[in-house]
Amino acid sequence: MRRELPARTLGLALLLALLAPRPALVAQPADSLAAPPPWLVVGPVELVGNRVTRERVVMAELGFAPGDSLPAPAWPLAVELARANLLRTPLFNFVEIDTFRLAADTVSARVRLQERWYTWPYLFLNYADQNLNAWWQHKQLDRLTYGLDLHRLNFRGRNELLKARATWGYSRRLGLSHENVFLDRRRRFSLGMALSYTLQDQAQVAVRADRLVFFEGQGAHLELLLAALRWSWRPDNQTSWGGELDYSRREVSDSLRLAWPEYLGGTAPALGHWGASAYWQRDSRDNGNYPLSGWWVRVQAQADWLGDGRRFIGLSARARRYQPLPGRWSAAASLAASALLGRDPPFFLQGALGFNDYIRGYEYYLINGRSFLLSKNQIRFNWLRYRQFDLDFFPLDRFPQFSRVHVSSFVGAFVDLGQVWQPAAQALAEGNLLVNRWQASAGLGWDWVTYYDKVLRLEWSVNRFGQSGFFLHFVSPI
Repeated sequence: MRRELPARTLGLALLLALLAPRPALVAQPADSLAAPPPWLVVGPVELVGNRVTRERVVMAELGFAPGDSLPAPAWPLAVELARANLLRTPLFNFVEIDTFRLAADTVSARVRLQERWYTWPYLFLNYADQNLNAWWQHKQLDRLTYGLDLHRLNFRGRNELLKARATWGYSRRLGLSHENVFLDRRRRFSLGMALSYTLQDQAQVAVRADRLVFFEGQGAHLELLLAALRWSWRPDNQTSWGGELDYSRREVSDSLRLAWPEYLGGTAPALGHWGASAYWQRDSRDNGNYPLSGWWVRVQAQADWLGDGRRFIGLSARARRYQPLPGRWSAAASLAASALLGRDPPFFLQGALGFNDYIRGYEYYLINGRSFLLSKNQIRFNWLRYRQFDLDFFPLDRFPQFSRVHVSSFVGAFVDLGQVWQPAAQALAEGNLLVNRWQASAGLGWDWVTYYDKVLRLEWSVNRFGQSGFFLHFVSPI
């Protein structure tokens, strides 16, 4: 008995087949174009290039397998979705899928993969400020964290991620984590674990006048122990449910506690914290690193219990849309909203715009509060089209992971709009003038994209106060 594709995958493929032109990815003999049968059966699927990655890992991302059947119009789009699924993983630099017609009602596929290099020892360097541009204003070396990171991607050939970290400087930390440990053969349910211990002589303790404030002194002022257990369930290749249960314990010095009691929100020198979160996510992007088409959405709820009896609820929702336009143009837009519910949250639970979420043109500021709304919009022109070329000085047979490189570049314009809400009395007392009012910016950007998920962005932006400047970033703008 033949197996039909899952209804969600099949429905999405049929919808795309109606809306999109037939891709050139599928190669078929000319005589196969006449009166194709209404259904096709998938024959042999050949995998080429997966030296480390196990076969069932690749097959789980494809979305089709030998013996599956699907409507003939849906086959080209099923192949396109399979390629996008594989490129969203951190496993491959290049993916090509060739298809063949074996009979009137039977097709086969050859999946050609170029695996990445999976073992990365890093010389770790990071800054305590909210971004590189903010750190560069003062260039304080004692706010740099440096050390060693060891990442083993695709651990055991199962797309697991193993990390070990040892750092010094601003943050002295030992950490270990193991992610994507799948417990079933269909690779739908996975677990992850993390453990870290940190000592800091300085600490981020507050926001005053919309700037991040650090507490400094002699000796260790913050000790942090963190343990986390994560889970994820993927009913299909584009949908995931997940969550996390974590415990942390923060202990501060007497001088920090007395100078900044709002950091922990009480008079005790130590505070335990239990957190539990759950999320739903849908991802149909063509690429996880620098998408040009598709969309991504995530909804999350968080509950926090503090050792002194306080309780908090956090809610957030994020959506991103990537739309190809005629020619080499494309557009991208995102919307993010977050709210923290509860009385007198400690500083380490608060956070709005300035770290992971920020308004371009406000890189030097931290707009802190309990809730925010952020919209980012951009139009881009691909002036340097996607190119692949071989590096002759890397032996192809010994180092195929580095022998071929891709590069592309985009120029564009953007407009950002956002607002952070904070109790008016608190904002007045802390001198935070950017909260409780809409902030906006506009600017121009120049992006370079290459393999191993590397992005280099140079942007010029101007905010609502007329302040402008050039800023450097290393992740996709949206």
